[in-house]
Amino acid sequence: MEFLNNAMEIEIYTRRKCKRFPKTERFTTSARLIGLAAEAAGHLSRGNDIYPATQHDVQKRRAHFIDARGVYADMIREVEVCCRVDGINMDILPAWMAMIVKEITLINGVIDADRKRYKNLPQ
Repeated sequence: MEFLNNAMEIEIYTRRKCKRFPKTERFTTSARLIGLAAEAAGHLSRGNDIYPATQHDVQKRRAHFIDARGVYADMIREVEVCCRVDGINMDILPAWMAMIVKEITLINGVIDADRKRYKNLPQ
């Protein structure tokens, strides 16, 4: 469940940091970053709510986790662009990136654990 807690921490951190963005960026970049953080957390929550009884359920669960991982990859790119182009303080970049990379690692761990855990379920 650490991955769910970390996802919430990323969303909270993102909201707090986006409040400090220049006004010109609050309704464009900030909204996109907050939306990405919320979207990824939503995928993780929906995936975690699936209790597989068949391989099809496992695939649906994995799809949510893979989608979340992709959204976090988009978020990394967006944060880097913001810091380079929009004049956002670069000091926030290492901590933000570390949180997101940790989350991607946790998601990969869940996917691997699910593969082992649910390999014998019926189709």
